[in-house]
Amino acid sequence: MNTSVFLRQKKSKYMKNSLNFSEISPSEWLSLNQFLYELKQIDLPCVSVYYPYGKGNETISLLQETKRNESFEKIESKIEKTIKELKDNPTSAGKFTKTLCIFGWIKNGKISLKKIGTSKKLPYIYMASKRPYTKPFSDILKTNHSVLLVTLDQKSARIQKFHGSQIVQESKLRIDLQGRHKKGGQSQGRFLRARQTKIHVFFKKVANKVRLMDSNSELVLLGGIGPAKTEFFTELDSESAKKCRFVETLSFSTPMNDIHKKIIHHLYLHRRKYVAEIIQKYEDLVKEGLTAKKK
Repeated sequence: MNTSVFLRQKKSKYMKNSLNFSEISPSEWLSLNQFLYELKQIDLPCVSVYYPYGKGNETISLLQETKRNESFEKIESKIEKTIKELKDNPTSAGKFTKTLCIFGWIKNGKISLKKIGTSKKLPYIYMASKRPYTKPFSDILKTNHSVLLVTLDQKSARIQKFHGSQIVQESKLRIDLQGRHKKGGQSQGRFLRARQTKIHVFFKKVANKVRLMDSNSELVLLGGIGPAKTEFFTELDSESAKKCRFVETLSFSTPMNDIHKKIIHHLYLHRRKYVAEIIQKYEDLVKEGLTAKKK
């Protein structure tokens, strides 16, 4: 039997409906990212199991029904024991566990397992492949953010609202701006003042558009070639300014793949900082002799 294909999966309609892309908390997002980073270091044949919390018995039956080679049978046997342990005490990255995920492999003759629970509904999957099968996680993490991306120079601006990898709203603004002072007519100084005023008015229009499009965005990413982005930043209202991050090497010609990488990078830094601040608050409480206890 080909071990690189699905052994069990619900119908495609169920899979589509079960992928719930509502927002997950920053702490869960960070935990899942760290978990995936560790899994990516594993370059060995692996059994990957995703199953809804409370469906452990059905999953065990599935594992027992399928006949594998000796190595995979050993992994599956240990996964079965782990599922029994997780019935009453599920491990979870989120507040509530909806899907449990277990990955098992053999290295130097020893069986290793990694497990995590997530608050999202993932497809019911049992798969043996050359490496851990993590695509369902990737789908959640890539789609689970709302970011406003502003790219501008002194005469043009592009504002794009991303939800995951999709652009859900876009606006472009532009003005005619003379680059150099022509001989004759107004003085050089008057020309430069008029030019700067025109830029200032333009930036105000862009900032107003950002304010209108900024509802529910987790971050406002600001980039562009030249000094325009730093000049424009002062025009943002306080709410957008708090969420704003400067993005280097971003221009109107930046490929979409690179844009996605920059968005993920800044989002990761933002959420990691958020979680670090929460941890610090608890550490400060402990220093003061106060602790949070679970009843």
